[in-house]
Amino acid sequence: MKQTVKEFYNEVPFPGPYSIEQLLAYGHPIENRYLRIIESQIDNNQSVLDAGCGTGLITNLMALRHPQSKFMGVDFSNSVDYAKQFKKQHNINNVEFNRQDLTQLNLAETFDVVVCQGVLHHIPDYMTVITKLRELTRPGGTIILGLYHPAGKILKKVFKINYNSHTLYQDQELHPFELSFTFDKIKSMLPDFELKKAYPSMLQNFWLPALFNFKNGGLVTYVLRKNYV
Repeated sequence: MKQTVKEFYNEVPFPGPYSIEQLLAYGHPIENRYLRIIESQIDNNQSVLDAGCGTGLITNLMALRHPQSKFMGVDFSNSVDYAKQFKKQHNINNVEFNRQDLTQLNLAETFDVVVCQGVLHHIPDYMTVITKLRELTRPGGTIILGLYHPAGKILKKVFKINYNSHTLYQDQELHPFELSFTFDKIKSMLPDFELKKAYPSMLQNFWLPALFNFKNGGLVTYVLRKNYV
């Protein structure tokens, strides 16, 4: 199944191509709430890992907006070639891209912020990846996880969705493998982390955000802080 997922992303690079003009046009603060919650966790002089970076939109965008921080993007598909080419073409010197399988991730450093947005729910052996990401997060550091929620996946099957992007349609409707996670499941996977915030806000009800966000498969982005030993 892992090879099938890799072939899917070789055929459907995600989130797709973008231009420098598009990256520079993001507002202050960023209008996209998912990107905003990621940027809110990045300060100057930090190291940031984007695990499953795809074509590198998040990595290159954040590197442009935070030139004093150091970024690394990792992906196992051909999508990472676009990210590398974009970085080189536009002289984004504080970011590095590596082609690696997240289940075999081998990096020599740890990070202040680890981003894994919309990735784990497409990996059959997600617990191996979670273990590696936990190890790569410094004590007091942050993991940002974007994951589908079961309620959103149920509603997506009930309601017809008009996607604005063909790439998003393919990713939502044609993907060969996907999972979904409740917040209780996330807490059990990350026992040494504390939840700081989430978008959509959970409002003390871990099913509500997915109900209002079914067009994205109930995607919820969680910010979790690693406890000091």
